[in-house]
Amino acid sequence: MKAEDLLGRTFAGKYSLESLLGKGGFGAVYRATHHPIGRTVAVKVSLQRHRDDLHARFVREAQVQANLRHPSCVMLLDFGQEPDGLFYMVQEFVDGQSLTERLRDRGPFSPPRAVAITRAVLGALHEAHRLGIVHRDIKPANVMLTRGLDDGEEVRVLDFGIAKVLHGEAVDAALTNTGATLGTPSFMAPEQIRQGPIGPATDIYAVGAMLYRLCAGTGPFTAAVTFDILRMHLDTPPPPLPFPAPGLDAVIARAMAKEPADRYGSAREMIAALDALDAPRPRSVPIPRPTIPPADGDTTNANGERLVEPTPSRERRGGWLWVAGLVALGALIGLGWQWLGADRPSDRGPMTLAASGQGAPAVDIRRATPPDASLTFEVGVPVTTPDTGAPEPDATIADAAPPDVAPPAPAPTRVVRPVRRAPKPAKPPPPSPDAIAKAFASELKACRCSGAKRQLDRLARVDAARAKPLRYDYEDECKARLPGNCLDKASR
Repeated sequence: MKAEDLLGRTFAGKYSLESLLGKGGFGAVYRATHHPIGRTVAVKVSLQRHRDDLHARFVREAQVQANLRHPSCVMLLDFGQEPDGLFYMVQEFVDGQSLTERLRDRGPFSPPRAVAITRAVLGALHEAHRLGIVHRDIKPANVMLTRGLDDGEEVRVLDFGIAKVLHGEAVDAALTNTGATLGTPSFMAPEQIRQGPIGPATDIYAVGAMLYRLCAGTGPFTAAVTFDILRMHLDTPPPPLPFPAPGLDAVIARAMAKEPADRYGSAREMIAALDALDAPRPRSVPIPRPTIPPADGDTTNANGERLVEPTPSRERRGGWLWVAGLVALGALIGLGWQWLGADRPSDRGPMTLAASGQGAPAVDIRRATPPDASLTFEVGVPVTTPDTGAPEPDATIADAAPPDVAPPAPAPTRVVRPVRRAPKPAKPPPPSPDAIAKAFASELKACRCSGAKRQLDRLARVDAARAKPLRYDYEDECKARLPGNCLDKASR
């Protein structure tokens, strides 16, 4: 049966096949719609009706995928068999781009991004190995990049179709024809080529070869004939990367060791080795020992260190002098105010100021105790005595002045009006993450790397998850010398 013949068919009365996504030797994958909820799913169908071995492998793949619970593994939604004998499995639809397509369109990845993708693949393999499952066909075509819910990049591992269940050796042997070699030549481990025992180390070898391909753009071993590629996997150590990266070369060399025992013991161990490449170097800053408080009267602590009262800095001493000066000034002002406004002892009586002119009456100056804030004193206003309440005739403060001295002019009245300040202009709202990302794309397209870096840093401060995949694009264009990118154009 041809894969195109199933287009438009509905499986199980609810999965309508709409387009062909890919096909292999005995099966095909379709984009379908799950009715009546309208969800887009991927349906994999076994096209062979009379191959019991292939049907058993198809069923085993569904069982393997149903047990995987890792974010980088594709979730199985349904499984069944049609009345005409066709087996199908329904998976979540992964809308993205495989690593093979990405390498073909844009060339090799920058080393940090290649390492991040490899970490995610190793995380999925660790979950599979924990369940006793070996993938046996890790390669760029079986790894997809897609967008997550937070607009970040996600990695998905596909196709556990030839996975080996370690706890079912007899079943696995029955499903594999004698002399058949399963896998892809460019990523096959030596024991896989020799049809020897398969284990987690087989996947570790393939991950090392895939990491080399992501960084270099080509596999570690290339030849015109597949036999020569297989022979180099058996006998030749992997070459160094085409750019200086001794730490990454060492990780790939150990992952691709010819003997399984010489490779990393687990996927998690290889993740730790990749993490060590990015670990920051420790700063040579001495760590102070904890200070133990001394006993009463002792000048040294339990560590034998002499305790000295810290000497205040010059800035702190100057600050205290300013405070002391302000306090002294405030005290002097308070004393002056008390001298001018406080009550005199009652036995002294009212103060009398004698006028030097003839016939000028004395002026009685009394101070209100306490001073009333509502009273206003003006020069030249008659003084009112509290006894009679009537103004003394022609008795003013101006009359008390000496005759040869002109009376002081009245002080100008100062009117204080509130100052209305113009309102401060409102700050413009900060740019949205969409605007920053658009500006970053514009700067990167024009190969203005410094401007792209500024926009990327701005986006990282407001939306770190969205900035993470864009940082990989910046590194590919402006930090790694790849064919056709900004560095390559600048060197021409």
